[in-house]
Amino acid sequence: MEWIVYDKISLADVYIGTCFITCFQTIFDAGVRNAIPYLTKWFDRFSKHHAIIEIFGSIKMCQKAIKPSAGGPPAAAGGAKKEQAKKKDDEMDMDDLFGDDNEEDKEAAKKAAEAAKKNNTKKPKKPVIAQSLVMFEVKPADSETDLDKVA
Repeated sequence: MEWIVYDKISLADVYIGTCFITCFQTIFDAGVRNAIPYLTKWFDRFSKHHAIIEIFGSIKMCQKAIKPSAGGPPAAAGGAKKEQAKKKDDEMDMDDLFGDDNEEDKEAAKKAAEAAKKNNTKKPKKPVIAQSLVMFEVKPADSETDLDKVA
């Protein structure tokens, strides 16, 4: 049997095939395709079908799988320059803009924060219990239905 359901391409083949297009174009390299020979043979037949070519164009299988990057999108040309610029921006954010911060101010702020924590003797709030309200509305099938009997 050449196709999933019948001897001709069917909706099942189209659905499954469209799900696999991106996989075969990006991550199913030669090693993966060798491990799944029947699926590869079926997809090759699917991608060369005239109706599929009319809709999706020529589908080419990848030679080398795309690897995920470690820290976001892949670095573009000049990535080192961008990283250096980012480091400079980070350093500038840490600069003292007004020139009046010193160690004594930082220590005084720490002491004030610790004193505020010690003086904080509020009782913890009671947890709010989440509730849901579900209502069913019963409507009669016609105007002659006795609603008292339904109730």
